[in-house]
Amino acid sequence: MDTTLLRILAIVLIANSHLENLYPFRPLAADGLIGNSMFFLLSGLGLALSPRTSEGRFASWYRRRLGRIYPGLWIAVLLGTAGWEGGWHGRGIGQSLHDLVWPTPYGFVAQIVVFYPAFYLLRALRNRRWEWGILVGLGVAYLGVSTFRYDLHALSWIYYFQMMVLGGLLASRLPEMGRHPRRDLGLVAVTLVLYIGLKLAMVTGRLPMHVGPLHAMTAVILIGLLGLNASSRPQSIALDPRLSRGLGLLASLTLEIYLVHGFVYEAPQVAQLAFPLNIAAFWTATLPLAWALARSAESLRCASKRLSKRWKEAGSHQGESSPAIALSGPIRKAASGTPQPASAGRRRRRSPSAAPSR
Repeated sequence: MDTTLLRILAIVLIANSHLENLYPFRPLAADGLIGNSMFFLLSGLGLALSPRTSEGRFASWYRRRLGRIYPGLWIAVLLGTAGWEGGWHGRGIGQSLHDLVWPTPYGFVAQIVVFYPAFYLLRALRNRRWEWGILVGLGVAYLGVSTFRYDLHALSWIYYFQMMVLGGLLASRLPEMGRHPRRDLGLVAVTLVLYIGLKLAMVTGRLPMHVGPLHAMTAVILIGLLGLNASSRPQSIALDPRLSRGLGLLASLTLEIYLVHGFVYEAPQVAQLAFPLNIAAFWTATLPLAWALARSAESLRCASKRLSKRWKEAGSHQGESSPAIALSGPIRKAASGTPQPASAGRRRRRSPSAAPSR
């Protein structure tokens, strides 16, 4: 199943959720919760379908995952701090590590790099009962936190990992999806209407604000969207030769759009425009910036690979010229084995976690 359309929908919702100041009616800036949840669900789905997950060495697998995220993150943070936050003067080592390593100014990055090892371990067990058990256990923990000590931050961590685990579980059911598009569409439509109504009631104060019901409805919406996306019509759109290139490019830029869009929506040149010109200007500026960031990050990855290759070659030549310290065949072979979707400014605007006010 091609997930291009879902990835595009997710990043559009995430970016849109930060545009309250660009809309004449702030609730139109929605819906980051559904977008973020979709990304974690698709991450679990994609990793579960990948033959590399739970096979081979964890370190190499994890390095590839981080290698997709961190080059673009570093460029965004470095340029953002230099251009938007007055430079690095006065920042200590701790703050620099916070921004460049973990947790970073981006909530999605902080969560996904922690979720990856846990998800890999869970898949390595090759036992669906364990996966369902973890999903249920997380649900119990969620109920405990939401009931006895409401903490939105903790609930978001629990819920997003649940979505990642759920994505892994749904991977085995892909052949069954898409057979009932009308049912899936009805499920999404009805739940979405209830979701919007509940969210508006919370935002306007008619109901107490609690993210729990919104999380539950979001899970139902995601399952319906996944089934709807698997049906013939959305798949034909995603795979249409006339559209696939443009859609594929946009879907491949989801991480970069997430990293740069915060720079754009607060830029005076965009914020001072009247609606809807400000929205058009936001996307007109965000997409080229995301593309440039993706190209720069890929160049950084290629340079790192070339440098790593040269170091390995230099080490190999040195080993050949120093037989006195060379390892025996089997030992040397064992010792040389190498293991293997959606801005750096204020942290408030970078977190992808969606409160009921979004």
